[in-house]
Amino acid sequence: MSEGYYKNATFEGIDFSSKESPSGEFEGCSFIRCKLVKADLGGWEFNNCRFEDCDLSNARVVKTTFNQVKFKGCKMLGIHFDLVNAFVFTVGFEDCVLNFTSFYKRVLKEVSLAACQLVEVDFTEADLGGADLRRAVLTGAKFEQTRLEKTDFREAVGFNIDPAVNYLYKAKFSASGLAGLLAKYDLEVE
Repeated sequence: MSEGYYKNATFEGIDFSSKESPSGEFEGCSFIRCKLVKADLGGWEFNNCRFEDCDLSNARVVKTTFNQVKFKGCKMLGIHFDLVNAFVFTVGFEDCVLNFTSFYKRVLKEVSLAACQLVEVDFTEADLGGADLRRAVLTGAKFEQTRLEKTDFREAVGFNIDPAVNYLYKAKFSASGLAGLLAKYDLEVE
């Protein structure tokens, strides 16, 4: 693929990980079943794009723009979203695997992470105000100085959140998830 501007294009079944990755700008594009494993997406711009059933594991995203980008059913292991262009970072995820990913200091207000696997994800100092984390798997996820105001954790599992070091005003939890808020006290909740 050559460098350039793409509008309303559909890329299906393309292996970007085996090609030289020039910078490009994509507007209104769809990526379906594409492979971007370890691809260097640094400086690329994605505006109003959709990724479906793609593998972006360990993609390099330094200064990459993700503006109004939706990911559905994607595998995205080890991505450092803390290095993207933070000025216009608006994303949504549904049923994705985001294990070992970093959202350090990212603003993710009202982001959807519904039904996603978020094992060992770093949310340190992130703003997840109003985020949808329903049915998410959060085993080992790191929440420290994280804004979780009105965040929806109902039916989420595996989380361990210390209310003393996170902002949880009006956050929503299922009764079964309350143990994840009390773990530091080593209580036995049945």
